[in-house]
Amino acid sequence: MDDAAAATASPGLFVQFLQENRDALNAQYLQQRMMRPQLEDQDFRTVLTQVLGPLVDAVAEVDLRESGECGHPQRVFEVAEVLYTMALDLTSRDLLGPGARNTLAQVGWAELLMAVANLVAEDAGVMAAAVTNAIYNISEVTGARADEWLLLMMELGPKCENVAQFLEAGKVAAWRAGCAHYRAGALEAVRRLPEPMARKLLGLKSLEEWRHGPALADVLERIEADPWLNPRLAGLSFAHSRVRIVKVAGGFRGLGGLFVTPPRMGLMQNGALAAIDSEGCWQLHADVFGAVFIRQQSRVAGANVLLDKESSWQISSKGEVWHEGDGTIEQFPELLGAWSCVEDGKAVAVTSMLSHRVYILARAADPELG
Repeated sequence: MDDAAAATASPGLFVQFLQENRDALNAQYLQQRMMRPQLEDQDFRTVLTQVLGPLVDAVAEVDLRESGECGHPQRVFEVAEVLYTMALDLTSRDLLGPGARNTLAQVGWAELLMAVANLVAEDAGVMAAAVTNAIYNISEVTGARADEWLLLMMELGPKCENVAQFLEAGKVAAWRAGCAHYRAGALEAVRRLPEPMARKLLGLKSLEEWRHGPALADVLERIEADPWLNPRLAGLSFAHSRVRIVKVAGGFRGLGGLFVTPPRMGLMQNGALAAIDSEGCWQLHADVFGAVFIRQQSRVAGANVLLDKESSWQISSKGEVWHEGDGTIEQFPELLGAWSCVEDGKAVAVTSMLSHRVYILARAADPELG
């Protein structure tokens, strides 16, 4: 890029930053281009004009509003320098800009960071890294919903009082968006948030909308005890709840799934659920919001056969399921050929010799009610 300062015609402190630091910024760009020749001039120009310019100028407005008539241009320049360096690196690695591997990253910078410009002013590096990492990490989780995380944080981010609170809210939003392996940390984080924000993150109505609803502490206690309870149903009684397939996960690797052969369920040494096929072993984290498989370095779990008669669940190879909480036998065609299952106290994970999927059953309310 011949001239970093010429990359944008937008007025504001960002243009001034580019002009006053032209030589250093161009040298930084050329050095990055030497390390990563795939970096395209036009892609980075787009990032400068559509993302960095508006974002830095929004930070300048925050600074002006909070500091008084003159503001602190040097402080804004420091934010601009941090963001320029990060954006240049991310663009050169196809993680930001028009050619980004994930278009949500551009949205995260252009819209979410803009919406929380006051927090970017507080710590630009932490905020930009947090948003970028969250979008890419959630996107890497099969079945997780990075777009849902982005929408939640767009709504709640501007209500965060500081960067630390934004990060806590982000943990809960990631869990809500399907990252079941974040469950324990999210349940801790949500207790540290203001109640209106915590209720929104859990999908609960506000106290004004639901005056006779359960206290937040009671909701958290119930969902912590039952991973298959939708928080929105935590204050209601469901005598009609029954055994259901609450989650289906996995799949054949040739069609985008994980497993080469139909998996068997087992237990890891720490008692966690595991799925095992002919090539590897995956720890399974699952709850009402999602199911996540974490591949293990070695086959550290042993496969279980069908549960014995002392279990609270009985599964037959004909797809018949009996649970002591119901006392009745129900037929699930999906479980035909069932050959392994593991119970964890709240649910049972079942696999079939006829499928590459893992079926999780629990006694739960109708999901349509949530």
